[in-house]
Amino acid sequence: MEVANIELKKFKKTLDMVLDCVFMFDANTFKLIYVNKGVTNQLGYSENELLSMTLLDINPYLTKNQIQQFLASLIKKSKPSLTLETIHQHKNTTLIQVEAFFQYIQEEDFFVAIVRNITERKQAEAKLQQDIKKAENTKKIAEIANQAKTAFLANISHELRTPLNGILGYTQILKRDKKLTNKQKDSIQIIHRSGEHLLMLINDILDLSKIEAGKLEIMPIDFCFPAFLQDIADLMKMRATQKGIAFEYEVLHPLPIAVKADEKKLRQILLNLLSNAIKFTNEGIINFRVIYYNNRVRFEIEDTGTGIPNEHLETIFSSFHQLGHQHHQGTGLGLTISKQLVEMMDGQLLVSSLLGSGSIFWFDMPLIEAQAIDELYRPYQHGTIVGYTATNATNSPFKILLVDEIWQNRTFLVNLLKNIGFIIFEASDGKEALELTRINLPDIIITDLVIPRMNGFELVQSVRKLSQVPEVTIFAMSADVFEQQQKKSLQIGCNEFIAKPIDTEALLTKLKKYLPLEWIFENIEPQEIATNSNIVGPSAEQSAILLKLILGGNVKKIINNVNEIEQQNPKLTPFTNEVKKLVRSFAMSELKNFIKLYT
Repeated sequence: MEVANIELKKFKKTLDMVLDCVFMFDANTFKLIYVNKGVTNQLGYSENELLSMTLLDINPYLTKNQIQQFLASLIKKSKPSLTLETIHQHKNTTLIQVEAFFQYIQEEDFFVAIVRNITERKQAEAKLQQDIKKAENTKKIAEIANQAKTAFLANISHELRTPLNGILGYTQILKRDKKLTNKQKDSIQIIHRSGEHLLMLINDILDLSKIEAGKLEIMPIDFCFPAFLQDIADLMKMRATQKGIAFEYEVLHPLPIAVKADEKKLRQILLNLLSNAIKFTNEGIINFRVIYYNNRVRFEIEDTGTGIPNEHLETIFSSFHQLGHQHHQGTGLGLTISKQLVEMMDGQLLVSSLLGSGSIFWFDMPLIEAQAIDELYRPYQHGTIVGYTATNATNSPFKILLVDEIWQNRTFLVNLLKNIGFIIFEASDGKEALELTRINLPDIIITDLVIPRMNGFELVQSVRKLSQVPEVTIFAMSADVFEQQQKKSLQIGCNEFIAKPIDTEALLTKLKKYLPLEWIFENIEPQEIATNSNIVGPSAEQSAILLKLILGGNVKKIINNVNEIEQQNPKLTPFTNEVKKLVRSFAMSELKNFIKLYT
């Protein structure tokens, strides 16, 4: 017996010297019964901690049923051994890519697994693929045919986006009309959604052409990160609910209030990945997880959908590739574009999938924290803007000059801005615009860049030389949305760039940024307050604390407080969601009235 113990100690000592991980686990319960030093070194747990865990605890993305099915061939002796590439989770939640080699010891009814960390190998493979792709793209960029294609796509995009500007512009204005019947509102909404869908398809094709031509640039800005993510989560939850599946949004580490990144492209990536998850999931749940730590962020989108066959895991990132049946809408460019954008942001988009059980897409990237200021919060108004009050000394209406060759584009903006109370002047070319500027001294100039008799760039440069309006605010607008166009307009003296089709809410937000005014909103209908009052709320004591924070105006503390309330009692989620919605809208007066219902 003593000799056997000595030999056993020698054997364990030998295994401890092995750099690879050695696991032994029970064939029925998957409880770990032995681990070597390699396991403790790689996963960060102590030996005692590991021996109280199961295989599922270190591989949270596999279920017991999945592992049983995978290992069944060893028990049945149809295979002598099995190899699997999978993921293990470190004690600090870091995910490690590993290759595991399994054998079954029938006499003792347990499995032996030898596991090797293949992260560096995978990174090297990914880097090699990335280098190859970059070389191929460089070659393509040099080809004259590709340049011709890019020019054609830019031109056709401009031609398509121009009429869409009128369509989407007027639907946005018509939706503001309270005299419309419900049937008319539904019809207008169908037109608007159809226009947005067409715009999405155009943008996908244009983005791909910009990537291939090397003309896509990252343009970071400071923005409110929690509000940005919550907007995406709210939209996706609504879509998932409409399809009858659950949607969970989890923040696994405190988020900074503000970050610096390309908001538009990050939104595009997340919407693409989440939309795909919903599209290919017919039952179960979508999990959207966000982890922020040490100026890096990790996004995970996990679904319980159809899964992806192993042979398609590489091709899903190819252009125009679509999985599933042909009735799924889209260009097949979403994953291609998302992967390229993630890589441009110094990240890497990865996927793991089990056919019939679902998929998980994840990527991490640098995300620098920015200074949080009020202007960074998404300024979505609560209700319809019907006017404004000037807060400057003159208290006189503001004057806006609209410059666009196409009268339809001017007309919808004229209707929108005149109804709110602005004085509007119109010009169809650069010469006329410059003369109107001299005569009328507008507060804001909104000009298209493609106009006759002096293009938009020349007009801006000429206006900047006028002594009468040295500090006039100028917005450039264009259906040509290549980043170089936007960058050039800002370099020559424009204050903002607005892409066509114009988002009226975004335009009004920019006007508020540059003009001393306060919006006048349409009164909230009495029945809306009555509906809110039916929401189950917290105790009077909790409501009093929350009201005190609201009166203090500290948005961060308000959000933290309602998050704590929600964690303590999940049944109060409708209440906390309503509070967050009002906070993000900066509707503080309505928020105070809402909270007072519970004090």
